[in-house]
Amino acid sequence: MNTLNPNYTAITDVLSNANSSYHALSVDITNRQWHWITFDANYTWSHALDFNVAQFTNPGSNNYIDPFANQRNNYGTSSLNVRHRATGWAVVNIPGIDSHNAVSYVTNGWSVRPLVQIQSGLPYSYAVSSGSPGSQTVGCTSSANCLAPYSTGVGGTGVSSYIPFFGRNTLTQPRDIVLDGRLQKDFRLHEKTSLQVLVEGFNLANHRNITGVNTGAFSLSTSNVLTATTNFGQPSSSGVNGNYAYQVRQFQFGARILF
Repeated sequence: MNTLNPNYTAITDVLSNANSSYHALSVDITNRQWHWITFDANYTWSHALDFNVAQFTNPGSNNYIDPFANQRNNYGTSSLNVRHRATGWAVVNIPGIDSHNAVSYVTNGWSVRPLVQIQSGLPYSYAVSSGSPGSQTVGCTSSANCLAPYSTGVGGTGVSSYIPFFGRNTLTQPRDIVLDGRLQKDFRLHEKTSLQVLVEGFNLANHRNITGVNTGAFSLSTSNVLTATTNFGQPSSSGVNGNYAYQVRQFQFGARILF
């Protein structure tokens, strides 16, 4: 029930379908034939679109501008869309000395194994960070006859939706870059036994991967005036302070015996 207009009653629809579309183009270059180097490089361009559906398996409220209007009004770029993504790995075997003395035992068996992941940041929208719209009082004689919002949000529907003028998910967070690598040395101990000593590094470039930004571009007053905020688009979370695969530069050392 709307407290501003007691004659207004909300109607809730429960839908079990979620429609989306995905278009992509992928290019892959692979080399497994060379003795000293093997690699695989992949690039994918894609575009995912949906109706701004709730991203949960349990029932939830969709972030619709107007939940009583046509769902197609909310059709646009998905919040999970990754427009560009490039990945690649390589195994580079460093040539040693073809002999059987102590020098070759130290110089042979080295390899470098880099792994690179680069992708576009996730999209986000211009949204209202706080405030509720006021009642439409033009042309009405009493509060009971005025057009009042049902709840909060830019549309007065109780959801934190995007601003229709700017569109949905028209902005993109900073790109993510992860460069990992391994330096490995193999020691032949016996005909069927070898020792591997390795050093692995993660996020070698120590790149700060942003996992969230402040999406509140404006605050809304009861007189229906939008005021720009100062922290819009600034990072709100990153791999440094979140439980993500994106972390600060790290190293680990290890050894294992193969037999």
